[in-house]
Amino acid sequence: MQQTYVKSTLPSSRPLLRRLTRICQLLSEKKPVNCARLADDLECSDRTIMRDFDFLRDQLNLPIEYDPRRRSYSLTAPLPNLPFLQITEAELFAILVAERIIAQYRGNPLEHDLRSAFRKLAVGLGDHLTISLGDLNAAMSFRPVGVPRADARLFKFLTEAVVNRREIEFDYSGLNKPKSHRRVHPYHLACVEQQWYLLAHDTGLDAMRTFVPARMKQVKATGEKFVQPKQIPIKRLLRDSFAIFFDRTTSYKIRIRFDAFAAPLVRERKWHHSQRIRELAGGEIELTLRLNTLQDVERWILAWGNHATALEPVELRDRLRAIIRAMASQYSA
Repeated sequence: MQQTYVKSTLPSSRPLLRRLTRICQLLSEKKPVNCARLADDLECSDRTIMRDFDFLRDQLNLPIEYDPRRRSYSLTAPLPNLPFLQITEAELFAILVAERIIAQYRGNPLEHDLRSAFRKLAVGLGDHLTISLGDLNAAMSFRPVGVPRADARLFKFLTEAVVNRREIEFDYSGLNKPKSHRRVHPYHLACVEQQWYLLAHDTGLDAMRTFVPARMKQVKATGEKFVQPKQIPIKRLLRDSFAIFFDRTTSYKIRIRFDAFAAPLVRERKWHHSQRIRELAGGEIELTLRLNTLQDVERWILAWGNHATALEPVELRDRLRAIIRAMASQYSA
């Protein structure tokens, strides 16, 4: 059974983690660190120890220098926290699963940096940590549907604009709307249902708006900075929405009845922090939610087909009725 999933680019000496930790310990104690002595102590070759030093200095950027006169290594500055982890097999398995998840999202703006971080972590853990689970690719898979196109450079630019409170401007093509020029104060980036969104204050409209980065063109900083108002609770607004759409001025109590077929599927998942489930006769259930908008939950109810019936509010029932009638007319011919 295959055991090793990560191939190290370093020498294939098994106690790698122990060697690197020992080297850092000696350097921190300001003791002479000689390759020959270390090789003898750690039962490996001089060349292996030299490669370990090269890795610590060149890959992890630790402040290490070699003194040819003394034939030993020393620190030019205090060491940061040791870059190695004591990790359990269960934790390593979780890391490997996370890497598999990342691998499924080709084009995710974080994919490159996450893969790079994973490789560094895997090297630091050493070859002596293995899991006897066979081929992880065959053991499990992840199938994201409708993964959006992503621009890593744009994502990095937007992230920096949010963090540093920098005003930006861009041309935007909304759905069924003509292209328009926007000047915004970017407040928050949110990933909802595999899609990234920018929540920002549109200075032209003097209102909060949600933008899809893939629809933004000619994005640039204006050179202006802004102060985000404290009274705009972004996370609470998203928390009280069903997905990405939200409304600061409304609140709805939503009741949905699911038949006996859909009831088990609804019960087994956490759909929203406000959800309440009431058991009904015949295996049916009633789901109650408290949301600040109807847009996303409307689409979700429709996805259940005739297995779900909106009971409240009346506005939601009316909207669904209009959509269903329009759909029926499309299929009536």
